Amino acid sequence: IYDKVLDKAMELSSMGIRVDEESLVKQLEKKDSLDKLELPSTLKKIGSYAFANGRFRYIYFASDNNLSTIGDYAFYNTSYLSSRIYTGNSEGLVVGRNMRSIGSYAFEGCDLGNVTFEEGIKEIAICAFSGAEISNTTLEFPNSLEKIGSGAFEGKFHTIKFGSGIKEIGGGFQMYYEQGKMYINTKTPPKAGQIVVATPDERPNWILYV
Repeated sequence: IYDKVLDKAMELSSMGIRVDEESLVKQLEKKDSLDKLELPSTLKKIGSYAFANGRFRYIYFASDNNLSTIGDYAFYNTSYLSSRIYTGNSEGLVVGRNMRSIGSYAFEGCDLGNVTFEEGIKEIAICAFSGAEISNTTLEFPNSLEKIGSGAFEGKFHTIKFGSGIKEIGGGFQMYYEQGKMYINTKTPPKAGQIVVATPDERPNWILYV
């Protein structure tokens, strides 16, 4: 939508017409946006790029959904209008018990609110939640999670907890807190990226508990 604004602004300016960009943005938002996206409980798979760059004010996941796969870039950048995501009647994203994999950049740039994971998820791909607005400060993964890709999360977390099934942790968790705690509850150490936690000052003071 920004590209449309700039193109239109340049077109009008070349004609000597003063451009109110804020008003123009509102007009384009009204034209290009949908009020809500409701995903039925029977839906099992969301393909790559399915709703990328969509203009949704509300996105609803059924509380008893059967989703097992969310593809790459599926909801990429859908929060331009400060959209809200709900699972059932509760605001936030609940990754349900039927979910097995979440693709690369699937929720990048989305406003997700509180994010929780139920037992079932096995893989979270690279940058799956990169740049997403997540309100919870503790990120807890179930025992079923086996692999999480590089740069999968970016947020204001001070505690990260992995379950007993984790086998591979990618590097580059972008954290805004320089101090925090990470728990890994496994008998065999998982394969890990070169820099698992990265912070703004590039000198994270995180404590690992095993």
